[in-house]
Amino acid sequence: MQCAMNEENLIHQLHSSSEQTKVSSLPVAEIIQLETATPMNHEVLADELHSTLALAEALASTDAEHPRVVLVKRLSDLLLLSDDQVMPSERALIDEILVRLIGHVDASLRKRIANRIAGMTDPPRALLVKLARDEVIVAESILENSLAVSDSDLIDIVRKGNGEHRRVIASRKVLSSAVADALVEMSEVSVLETLLRNESVHFSLAGMEKMAQRSRYVSSLQPLIVERAMLHSTLAYTMFWWLPSDLRLRVLFRFSVSRRVLQQAIADAIEQGDFNLRSNDPLEQEALNFILGGQFSARGQAVHVFEHLKTGKTDEFLTGFAIAAGITRQTVIKILRDPGGEALAVLCKAVSLKRQEFVMLARLLEKAKRASDLTEERSECLELVFDSLPTDSADLILRHWDKPRLEGLTAPLSGV
Repeated sequence: MQCAMNEENLIHQLHSSSEQTKVSSLPVAEIIQLETATPMNHEVLADELHSTLALAEALASTDAEHPRVVLVKRLSDLLLLSDDQVMPSERALIDEILVRLIGHVDASLRKRIANRIAGMTDPPRALLVKLARDEVIVAESILENSLAVSDSDLIDIVRKGNGEHRRVIASRKVLSSAVADALVEMSEVSVLETLLRNESVHFSLAGMEKMAQRSRYVSSLQPLIVERAMLHSTLAYTMFWWLPSDLRLRVLFRFSVSRRVLQQAIADAIEQGDFNLRSNDPLEQEALNFILGGQFSARGQAVHVFEHLKTGKTDEFLTGFAIAAGITRQTVIKILRDPGGEALAVLCKAVSLKRQEFVMLARLLEKAKRASDLTEERSECLELVFDSLPTDSADLILRHWDKPRLEGLTAPLSGV
């Protein structure tokens, strides 16, 4: 009974006390209009807030829902007042009271307050975090739009919330790579799809690699990753091995680059005596291999590989192709075992085989793998790859395949 009376007295105070306390019971728009005419008396407001804090826990446990709701609404209205109307200490007290009461009002009111503070540049900190951790119907506007929620709070919600919380966070217009990495760690397909569709997200290299690895087993992620602007060539060429034909073509043509400028720079340095091609430094040799490619390898040997194939000399065939391309036998075997045929087109173009020679080799391998010839449609597709890809670009792709930078992502060899 005493508690109910205290609630009624409190509501009465907040609505109609003195001329000064009347200000706090007016609608926010009217308070703003009265700002210059009737300044807020901070001592009176502070007294009211301290009195309210004393009753907050009692209100949280009482069954008298209406006074509690009125109190929460009135206090949330005060949050919209300007800094010269409500002092920082008063705002802190409002924050503390609302945090104690907010869990004891219905979701619709919590959502309304969450929507209100989501757009605030300096919202009450404790209330913001509490509502951000609420059920998704309440927290959505804060998780998606609030710039005041810290990365540490978002990461904590990612780890302790549910899939719906993570999906909303993944759609944020402002999302750091640290939060994105936390979302990637959860490895939920629907969340990863939302994340990849969010063009404003900047992924870390580690985050992109983990999603690429996941895409080996989740095909819906593949086109989303391939179309990301920040996808780099090394990762794209690693993903190539498990992509379908249409996405393979996208990777080959999107990352087709020329090394002409780099090669000219090296040639100038050699001509001026500033550089030695016979350096024993393994890092220098690896860099040169990427820049100069296979132009110093025995390309002429490629034309003899068919003789070895026709006579059944498989070992000589593999060795000849590897020497001609300047790559390892293991990479050649991986290319020949690939069921799609696009990798073979890259290899044959890199060693300057003619189109007829490529098609003949592709047909021989198809018969060896499936005991059937290439379909006309498939043959035309592979010929398009061969014709469209510049020799220099094809050679650079071989360098990527021969020296994969992401050992954990390289596809295992499969049998023919």
